[in-house]
Amino acid sequence: MKHPYSTFEFANIYNHIGSPIEIPEWDTWSIQRIIPNNNGKDVMGCYPLILIQSEADLNGGLKRLRELGLISIVFVADAFTNPSLPQMTQIFNLIKPFKTHYLHNNNLPTQYSKHHRYELKQSLKQVEVRIISLSDYLPQWIDLYQNLITHHNISGIQAFPPNALYDMGKLDGFTTIAAFHNNTMVSCHIWACSDNQVHSYLAASNKEGYSFRAAYAIYDAAIQHFSNVEIINFGGSAGLGDNPEDGLAKFKSGFSNHREIAHIYGSILNHEKYELLTKNLNPNIHYFPAYRGIS
Repeated sequence: MKHPYSTFEFANIYNHIGSPIEIPEWDTWSIQRIIPNNNGKDVMGCYPLILIQSEADLNGGLKRLRELGLISIVFVADAFTNPSLPQMTQIFNLIKPFKTHYLHNNNLPTQYSKHHRYELKQSLKQVEVRIISLSDYLPQWIDLYQNLITHHNISGIQAFPPNALYDMGKLDGFTTIAAFHNNTMVSCHIWACSDNQVHSYLAASNKEGYSFRAAYAIYDAAIQHFSNVEIINFGGSAGLGDNPEDGLAKFKSGFSNHREIAHIYGSILNHEKYELLTKNLNPNIHYFPAYRGIS
């Protein structure tokens, strides 16, 4: 089964960022973006990561993008499916650790932290957890996520407009787990599923959901529901940094029994145009591509 992160339909959710672009040599889709001031186009991976199979033709994919006139590509790759780090190092200009991903490996013992056992017990007194069809609850899901955007001042690729949130209900390969209080949805979490891996995709709660600790009940339900796969990837800390003291990282850590480092990869596809776009920039910009960075 093709992972839902690798499909056109998934990439098309990001039309607030750009347009889908296929990379058949990698058996995946990414996002083609317009560079401001009519300076060409580049490519970024879909959020939160892309999957490249170990046998993928890495050079062939980059060659295709060069021939299309694109200037650069940047993406975060899954730690399990992509070619080895030495292979990737030979191909890409940029490789650096991005985030610690907190995982639940069903082949390893399961033991929640004492804190999480307590919070889960309290949560289950307040909420009922259900596996739902997202398409049946789209207005509630959109309200929850719009609340998340406002509450955390989210911008960029994760600031999904209502139409994108609505279209998520049409996607194949996703499972939605939600928490209800008095039959009202207070928290919702979408998971991307394949034969051997499940990835946390998007989650949102309202004020009551936070108060009832609904996410604890949802994570516990996910571990039970996905017991037939090897890896459940909860993702990493909030924001762009890798901060183990971040509240979200601590929350995920309490449910995990394994960790892996996800890497960010990038390549300059057109060196001449890239140099023109970056020649007057602050050399201390540690961002790729630099012309999209902030000093």
